[in-house]
Amino acid sequence: MERHLASRGHPQPPPKKQHQEPAKAVRTSHWYLTDPKLPERFDSPGTWNYKINKQHPLFTTTSNQYGSYYPSIHEMPLKFHGQSSRFTEHLSRAGPYRNFSLNTK
Repeated sequence: MERHLASRGHPQPPPKKQHQEPAKAVRTSHWYLTDPKLPERFDSPGTWNYKINKQHPLFTTTSNQYGSYYPSIHEMPLKFHGQSSRFTEHLSRAGPYRNFSLNTK
């Protein structure tokens, strides 16, 4: 059909854009004011090993369509508040909970 329209002088539709990998040199801190303690993985999302999974076109989901785009600096967090591992460290030293109730069996 496209070839037929082009032969009549009609302009061809533009080719579909393929999802391209982002430039690896672009950093979030170049565009936004970020926290100085922001981890490197959030400051330069172009270095992620991001794989796009292909799905069957009839059964594709909206989350798969959203996930087909590489992460950009505009979706990255500007601050990072990591969790401490204090509870896990205490649990590894003390051991798991032990039940001392009366066994009636």
